[in-house]
Amino acid sequence: MLSKRICLGFFAALGVISYFPLSSSQAKAGGSNPLRLKDSRHFQISIEPGLHAVFRREKVVLTSPEEGSFYIQSTYNETAREVDLGFGSLHNPLDGSERSPLATDAKERRLRGILPLDGYLFFLDSLRRQLLIWNEATKEWHLPADIVFDQVRPPADRGGEAPESEIRKVRQRLQREYRAKVSDRDLLIGFTRIPWLDKEKSQFLLLLRLAHSPLLTVHCEGRHYGRCMAQRSCFLAGLGADELESVRGIATVPGRKEIWLAMPRKNKILRLSASSCLSIRPIGSIALAPDLRDLSNMNFDEQGNLWVTLAKANPDLNGSLFRWDAATLEQLKP
Repeated sequence: MLSKRICLGFFAALGVISYFPLSSSQAKAGGSNPLRLKDSRHFQISIEPGLHAVFRREKVVLTSPEEGSFYIQSTYNETAREVDLGFGSLHNPLDGSERSPLATDAKERRLRGILPLDGYLFFLDSLRRQLLIWNEATKEWHLPADIVFDQVRPPADRGGEAPESEIRKVRQRLQREYRAKVSDRDLLIGFTRIPWLDKEKSQFLLLLRLAHSPLLTVHCEGRHYGRCMAQRSCFLAGLGADELESVRGIATVPGRKEIWLAMPRKNKILRLSASSCLSIRPIGSIALAPDLRDLSNMNFDEQGNLWVTLAKANPDLNGSLFRWDAATLEQLKP
């Protein structure tokens, strides 16, 4: 009840998306019930017209608007009994939430993901194709890191690296597609941690709206991780161009070699087994209820709970941030 308040082979080496129709078991959308807002543990009364990134650590949840020069920091009460009292207070949903400036230049940003790394927080800006870097120890912003794309290689296999001719093809195709979409404000869909042990020490997987190289490993290094470079174009099977355009979020399941892609236009979350850059394939999906058609992004916390943002506040609940327990998610899988 709501509280009473206002409320592998050649094509793999080329980094090509290969579309293989899913088997009946793979195509089955989870268990008998879809993911629904009514089954969420908590939600936050909307304090912005819509949200597009989320990160939770202990009692703090960070979110961002569609575009702006700030992000939102909210205090979270995990033990709240009422679904709408995980944030704010009985009389004021804004209690415990505040806007925090992004970087030091006051530029408009379009955040599509927030991730931690060794004492830093990385904010993915799709508008300027940069990573904003916050030092959690010194409480200061460092210079944004541009992501360099011109040294990408296809994934190595048991035989080693691909021939130089194939590496050139991957790079040329990526640059050609990248230039063609240079004006796309949402070219960068999102990023997530790498679920496998990466020998090259890349830290992130970056998802882009590029037909032939949509999923790249990214390695950041140097002082305050200020140099970031895309390293590998991963082989992603079972995802057609139409489905790629529908993706609104990417997240790695904690403790598993599994990635989720949110596709609200397709009414599902696609589950991918991800054992290496060379082996990423669909293993099933979870259906999304119609009330999640405005899903804009998602992320897992360390306990495996799922956090989802909505581009528009749900009209019935007036909420744009929702959390589902890990146990609830397990019931939705086949």
